[in-house]
Amino acid sequence: GDATPPRPELRAVDPNPAGDGGRITFALPAAAMVRIVLVDVAGRQVAKLHEGPCASGLHTVAWTRGGLPRGVYLVRLEAGDASSVRKLVLR
Repeated sequence: GDATPPRPELRAVDPNPAGDGGRITFALPAAAMVRIVLVDVAGRQVAKLHEGPCASGLHTVAWTRGGLPRGVYLVRLEAGDASSVRKLVLR
């Protein structure tokens, strides 16, 4: 079905551009240890948004901006040996 992709994938980062925070939706084909991190354009990890085991299927995690400056970032989902990336703009 739609909730179980062939590989882990970031489905949505809402809102985008974001102000103070929002929601990240991702889908897993199988249970996995999941890490979601925010990376700046220089490739540095600037925030950890989620870390822990997740079951297969569709998940949504909330995140808050903290003190991050405005700019363009990448949200990176790591699950097992797979990863998925989406761009996020903080305004």
